[in-house]
Amino acid sequence: MSSEYIGDVIERFMRRVTREIREMIERFEEELRGPLCDPSTQCLEPLTEIFETPDEVVIRFDLPYVRDKDSIQVSVSEDTVTLYARLEGVSIRTGHIVYRGVKFFAYRKSVRLPCEVDPERTRARFKDGVLELRLPKKVKKYYSIRVE
Repeated sequence: MSSEYIGDVIERFMRRVTREIREMIERFEEELRGPLCDPSTQCLEPLTEIFETPDEVVIRFDLPYVRDKDSIQVSVSEDTVTLYARLEGVSIRTGHIVYRGVKFFAYRKSVRLPCEVDPERTRARFKDGVLELRLPKKVKKYYSIRVE
């Protein structure tokens, strides 16, 4: 009987790990599929770096041509960060006729977070064209249950 219980525990663990890996791969594929610019909305997608520490998720957005912090809007939920930042008009000129002379006026990006965070404790700093967000991880609470 106890070996069946251990088997059930291992099976649940493997299903959870498999699901989490699948979700990470889906997030990665979404990032690769999306365009870096959209001429129809005149928005660019900023280069983004995301990493975790034991206590927080850190996101850095590269925002060249953004004048100051007042040009930036950030909204944070427990699992998503959305950025909109106005920039000085930037023209992208390439040999490809679709993008010739298109002006971009903003950065826009939505990021799904790797874990739940506490949005109210998020800190943001804009310096030298880089916006850094520090999002404290949500603390999980465990409770002891009395067995009768």
